[in-house]
Amino acid sequence: MSPLPSGTNGVMSPQPATNHNPRIVLAGNSARILCVADIRGDYHELNRLIREHEATAVIHTGDFGFLNADSLERMGDKILRHLLQYSPLIPPITRSQLLSIPPQAGRAALIQQLNSSSIHFPLSQFPHLLSGAITFPVPVFTVWGLIEDVRIVEKFRTREYEVNNLTVIDEASSALIETAGIKLRLFGLGGAVALHKLFDNGEGFATIAGGQGTMWTTALQVGELVDTAQRTRMLVTSAPVTRTGLLSLLTLGVKADLTISGGLHFRYPASLNDFAVSGDFEAYRHKLVLARDSFLGVFDVVKDRVEGVLNEQQQMLLKKVIAMVQRIPTTDDSSWTNTWHWVLSDALCGHLLLSITDGRVSAEMRSAGLNFAHRANQEPAPPPAPATTLPPLLVQSVRPTTIAEKAGVPPKPMASPIAPKQMPAKLMAALPKPVTAAPKKGDAGPSSAATAHAPVPVQPLVRGGRGTAGPGPASPAVETKPEKLVTVGKDGAPKSAKSTPSITSATLPKDKDAKKAGDKPGTNGEKGELDGAETPRTGNQTPKRFSLYLKGLPIPTSEAEIKAFFRTEAEKITAVKLVYDPMKRQKNFAYVDFANENDLQDVLKAYPSGSIRESPISVEISNPPVRGVTERGGRGRRRTGRGGSSSSKDTPKGDATPKVDA
Repeated sequence: MSPLPSGTNGVMSPQPATNHNPRIVLAGNSARILCVADIRGDYHELNRLIREHEATAVIHTGDFGFLNADSLERMGDKILRHLLQYSPLIPPITRSQLLSIPPQAGRAALIQQLNSSSIHFPLSQFPHLLSGAITFPVPVFTVWGLIEDVRIVEKFRTREYEVNNLTVIDEASSALIETAGIKLRLFGLGGAVALHKLFDNGEGFATIAGGQGTMWTTALQVGELVDTAQRTRMLVTSAPVTRTGLLSLLTLGVKADLTISGGLHFRYPASLNDFAVSGDFEAYRHKLVLARDSFLGVFDVVKDRVEGVLNEQQQMLLKKVIAMVQRIPTTDDSSWTNTWHWVLSDALCGHLLLSITDGRVSAEMRSAGLNFAHRANQEPAPPPAPATTLPPLLVQSVRPTTIAEKAGVPPKPMASPIAPKQMPAKLMAALPKPVTAAPKKGDAGPSSAATAHAPVPVQPLVRGGRGTAGPGPASPAVETKPEKLVTVGKDGAPKSAKSTPSITSATLPKDKDAKKAGDKPGTNGEKGELDGAETPRTGNQTPKRFSLYLKGLPIPTSEAEIKAFFRTEAEKITAVKLVYDPMKRQKNFAYVDFANENDLQDVLKAYPSGSIRESPISVEISNPPVRGVTERGGRGRRRTGRGGSSSSKDTPKGDATPKVDA
C-alpha cells in the first residue's frame, strides 16, 4: 500500500474559476427524476429512458463510461477483459471473438482486434458525448464508478472537460436542484470502497484515487465530503450504502435525508431504511461499531507512514474522517428510521423514478422482474406406470394372467374409472357381476368361496371409437363368457394361456383386415381396432413452439443476462425458460421462445454463438418431439408400461393385438 503522497499529488481538490456548486432550477409544478446505475457508456440507451419516462433530470450511480481510446494503454489486462465481457456496446459475436484471444497472445493483439472491430471507440460513447455528437436533453448528475479512467475524471475536476447538461458530483462539489417547492442538494462519493485502499491514492492527483482502469474511495475523500456537506441532504454513491458500514457512518455524519447508490447487480431496485433490516437499535449500532473498528484497524497499520507525508490541509481532512467514524449514536436519534435509502439495479434490469410535487418526494421503481416462468411451464411428473398396460383404445379387454392368479390367490382390487360413490345406482346395477376361474386341482391357495368374491377390474367401454369414463345408456351390451387368453412372454410375443374368464365388448373385429388396421399408425397416433372407427391422428396437438436452445450457461444465469446476450434482437423474445433440477439447482441450458419462425431465424443468424460471463454459449434450434395432449395424462391416457409399448414399433410382429378366441 503506497501512502498518500504530498505535494502536487496530494493537495486539496483545486477550486476552478467557474461555479463549483451549480444550481439547477427545474421549471414546472412537478419533477420526474430518473435514477439509473451502470449505463457503461451507452448514452443512447440513457436518452431512450429519458424520453420514455419524460424525465426532467437524471441521477446516475456507478460506471458511467469515462473512457476513451487512450484509456486502453493505462488499463490492466484483467480490467480490459472484464469490460469486454460486460460492455453493452459490443455485439455478442465480436465479444466471443475478442475473448477467445488467449492471454498468451499479449494485450497488443487484443487491443488491435478491438479497435478494428468498429470505426468508433467500441467500449464507450464518451468521445461522442465530449464532441457534442451525443447530447443530453435534461440535466444529468453522476458519480464515477469502479471501472473508469482516473485521468478523464480529473479533467472534469479541473474543468478541462465540460459537457452540456452533465454534472459530476464528488467529495469537492455538490449540486442544488430547485423544483416543485423543495431544494434538493446532491453530494456524492464515487468509486469502490475497499478498506485496504483507503490510504492509497494510486495514480490520481488531488484527492481523486485510481489506476489501471479502476477507481476507489480514500479516507481523504470522505473527509473532504464531510467538509463540503454542510447543507447537503442527498448522498449519491457508487458503492451500496446499506452494505457498507463506512458509508452508513458517512450518512450519519452528513445528516443525509436520502441516499441513492448502486447495487451489486440487483434484479430489483431496493427501497428501505435501516429500521426495516435491523432487528433493533442495538443491531443497527453494532453494524456501525464494526465499521468503525475496521477503519481504525487499517489506519493503525499505516498511521506512521501516512501522517509523515500529509500536509496541513490533508491532516485536517484526516481528522474529520476519524472524528466521523468515531461518532457512534448511543441513543435512538431516529436517524435510522428517517433516513431513506434506494439501491439501484443495473440499467439493463431496472431503474428508479423520483417524482417531486409540492415538496413531496415519491418513488416509482421499474424492473425487468424476476423470472418464475420456468415453474409455470414445468409439466408435473407422470405417476408411475402400472404393472401391465393395454394398447390404447382397445375394444376388447385383455389382462394377462399373473402368477398369483395361477396359484389361486385373489387379485388386488383395482380402482374403476369412476369411484362407486360418484357412479349412479342405475349404472352400477348395469355392470356385469365379476366371474372368476376355479383354481386348478392340486393348487394351494384360499377356498373357492374366497376366490369367488375377488373383484375383477372393469375396463372402460368405447363410445365413438374413444375410451370413456364408464358405461352409458348408448353403450353396447356387455356379456361375460370364458375365453382363451393370450399372455405376453418375456420376448414380447403372445403365448396361449388356459381358459380364463374375461370381459369383452359385444363388437369384435370381423375379419383380418379390421385387425391389421392397428398395424398402420397415423401421423402421430394409431388407428383403432373397431371396424369403421379410428382414433384421432394427433388428438389435441401441442402448439408448435419456435425456440432456441442455449447450452453452456454459467451458474447462475438470469433471464436478463440471456436477453442481454441477444442485445438488439432481445425485443423479439417472447419467453425465456430457465431449467432447474428437482433440488431447485439451475442447469446449464435454457430455452428462448419467439413468436414465429422468421424471428427465430433472424436471431439465430445474428447470434449463432457468444458468451455470458466468459462462458462460451452454443445456440441452436430446439426440436422437441411433438406430442399430443392425450400423452400427458387423464382418462384414456396413452402410456407405456412394463407390459409393452403402445406405439406400433413396440407391438409384436403379426397382428396388432393379441388374439382372443371367442
